[in-house]
Amino acid sequence: MTYRTPIENADQVAELVRALNHQTQPGKDLIRLPGDVYSVVGSLQTAAMRLPQLLDQISELMAHLNETGHLASDTGELGADYGSTQIGLANAKHSADQLYRHLGEAQSGLSSISWTGPVE
Repeated sequence: MTYRTPIENADQVAELVRALNHQTQPGKDLIRLPGDVYSVVGSLQTAAMRLPQLLDQISELMAHLNETGHLASDTGELGADYGSTQIGLANAKHSADQLYRHLGEAQSGLSSISWTGPVE
């Protein structure tokens, strides 16, 4: 297994979402069955479930760096910039929690939906 840095892993997540965007475009027919959609939504829900922990850990890292005096800001407004960072991370965590719940609702709805088209 190749070691990847946190930055490389985050970049890979972004690229995988981009790939899913391309693969699910209308007419691509790479995902057609409700069971496939159920699986994709379930995996996205799992990813959303894991985001709050990541965001908390990033917030804690920034708090530690701030408390130990290891931060500066190019704007000269470290307090405001740091505050915006922490508020943004807290809001993102809340949004990730909501995303997790909404994807769960979608997957629950998908659980009873089946394919009625021809078997290929």
